[in-house]
Order: sequence, then C-alpha cells, then structure tokens
Amino acid sequence: MAFVAPPDVAKNCCSIQQARVKLSVPKMLVLDLAAGFYISFGAETSIMVSHDLTALGAGFQRFMLASIFSVGLMIVINGGAELFTGNCLLWVAYMDRKISTYELLRSCLFVATLYWFSYVRQCKEATNVVACMKKAVNE
Repeated sequence: MAFVAPPDVAKNCCSIQQARVKLSVPKMLVLDLAAGFYISFGAETSIMVSHDLTALGAGFQRFMLASIFSVGLMIVINGGAELFTGNCLLWVAYMDRKISTYELLRSCLFVATLYWFSYVRQCKEATNVVACMKKAVNE
C-alpha cells in the first residue's frame, strides 16, 4: 500500500465530495436507505452474536460486539451508501471552494431530514413494542 500525503488525501476527498453533491434526489434516497439497512444489519448481528458470549467475559463480549458492528460500516463504505457522517466531509470541499453553499446545504439537509424521519419512526415503533410488552406482562 502506497503512502499518500495529507494534501493528496484532501484533494481526493474534494473530488469524491464534488461527485456526491451532484447526486439526484432519488439516488440519494436509495443510497441513504441502503446505509440504514447496512448499519442496522451490523448492529443487529453484533447484538445477536455478543448475547451468547457473556460466559466468556464482558471484555471479550464487548470486543466482539464492536468488531461485528464495524462490519456494517465497512459495507457502507464498500457499497458507496450515503451516511450523514460522510456528508460531514463536504466541509473539506466547501472550504476549498469546490462546491457551493447551496450544494452543501442541499446534500446535508436532505440526508439529515431522512435520518430524522427514520429516527421518529423507530422511536414510534419502540414505543409500540414497549406498550405491547407491558400489556403482555399485565395479562
């Protein structure tokens, strides 16, 4: 693997971000949903695997949980999905004047809005699950 100097890393980042802000809204939506699926896959898998590892010690259990969760992040990167944390790198291209303020805000606000709606939906479902569990316990 070749060494890449920090200025070259910033240039590569700028070129990637320039392409990212040119994505159409439907493509951003699909890539955002894919990122959510990938992250939830990593999270659910790590929880399921680490659940049975309590007998081996808390340290090993947490190590395995973190190791398997990161697989979801690897899939996001390899799959080219659209995470909000990746949009935070848009500032590099913006400060280098490679993208406009409109492009920065459009991309960040669209992805952040999608995350907000999915978060509200997940909270609503979690509230329903808790209510169902309480009802089942009381019966």
